[in-house]
Amino acid sequence: IAKAEAGRNLVGIRPWSQVGWTVAEARLALGDPQGALDALETHGGVNPGLWTLDRVRALEVLVRTLLALDRLDEAERLARRAVAESGGRRNGVFGAIDNGVRAMVLLARGDAAQAARVALAGALAGEEGLSPLWAGRCRTLAGEALAACGQREDARRELRRAARDLDARGAW
Repeated sequence: IAKAEAGRNLVGIRPWSQVGWTVAEARLALGDPQGALDALETHGGVNPGLWTLDRVRALEVLVRTLLALDRLDEAERLARRAVAESGGRRNGVFGAIDNGVRAMVLLARGDAAQAARVALAGALAGEEGLSPLWAGRCRTLAGEALAACGQREDARRELRRAARDLDARGAW
C-alpha cells in the first residue's frame, strides 16, 4: 500500500491515472473494502478517460470491492458492463477479466457450477491471449467454485495448476 499511496502523492488526483484502482486493490488486499471504494470514487471509478485495459481493471477491482461490501446487485450490474468497457473484446486479458467478474458474481449468488464453467472459460481466454496471470486468477476462482460444488478432486486439480502456473511466473 505504501507504494500505491506514494504514487497517489506523486500523481495527485487524476481520473486518467492507474493510481485509483491500484490504491483500491491494495486496500482490498489489506481487508479494507470501504477504503478501496473510497480510493476508486476519489479517482473517478471506472472513468471513461482511462485507457481501455485500465478501465476494465478498475471495473474488476470495483466488482471485487462491491462483493466484499455485500453489495451484490451493484456488483452484478457492473460486471455486465465488462464487455462494453473493453470495446466488445471477449478474448485474451479482456475475456479473462470479463469471465472472471461474471464468475465472481455467480459464485456470490450461489451458482457455483455455472461460476466454475465461466471461470474456466476465462482461464482459457487468458491462456490463448498470452495472459497467464489472468488465466491463473480465473483457475483459482474455478477451483473455489468447484470446491463449493463439492467437486473436490476437480477443485484440487485447478487450484494446483493455478498455483504451479502462477509460481512459475513469480506471482504470489
